[in-house]
Amino acid sequence: MHEIPWSTPVRLRFEDGTRMSIDGPRDGLNCLLQMWPTDHGEFYEKAKRQCYAALEHVKTPDEARETFIAASKEASLIVQ
Repeated sequence: MHEIPWSTPVRLRFEDGTRMSIDGPRDGLNCLLQMWPTDHGEFYEKAKRQCYAALEHVKTPDEARETFIAASKEASLIVQ
């Protein structure tokens, strides 16, 4: 799958101070599945689906980005 990066990276800061720059749907999906502080939530589930869909070119990368930001806020991550 050829990934199209997000127009602007999403920068996150986790509770422990870890900072990450998420550049596209593949990074977003990896973050959601491996680093996310919770494994539930309306936007968490939607963001996973949107990132998968963007990787399959069913949704645009920026649609996935907007949902990823909503999931970040839902998880109380600081979005920069």
